[in-house]
Amino acid sequence: MKTLTSLTALFGSSVLLAATPATAATITRSGDRLVLTGTIQLGDDTVFAAAVDDDVTTVVFGSGGGRVNEAMAIGRSIRRRHLETTIPANAVCQSACALLWVAGRPRTVAGQLAVHCPITPGTWQCQADGRARMIAYLKEMDAPAGVVATPRLT
Repeated sequence: MKTLTSLTALFGSSVLLAATPATAATITRSGDRLVLTGTIQLGDDTVFAAAVDDDVTTVVFGSGGGRVNEAMAIGRSIRRRHLETTIPANAVCQSACALLWVAGRPRTVAGQLAVHCPITPGTWQCQADGRARMIAYLKEMDAPAGVVATPRLT
């Protein structure tokens, strides 16, 4: 597995959110690893906190993203516990999932990692306050400079 050294985040892009409500992320234990898959939803930070213990060393991701506040809370828990984060080959970690991955020490990626500006469901507009919170969080997590890239507006 290779260590990610740079990534250009596309904060100016947006995605179409599904019209059907997403179910909560699935968090399962596999030895010294927690595996988080699915969409990060309200309360998943509490579920994560209940699942992690001193025997966990690594968190593995496969998620299309979800709620930014919950992702940042999980990320801060990962950072406090000095956990490794990883995205295995053939896995995708998008959107709010990237906020979890960036908290790891060390952090590795063999799959796909992508992040974008947070949007309000049903709109295509970037949330300026959410974007500012995400950038501050990424800096707090010592994200590689390429992750905290902002587009030029013309």
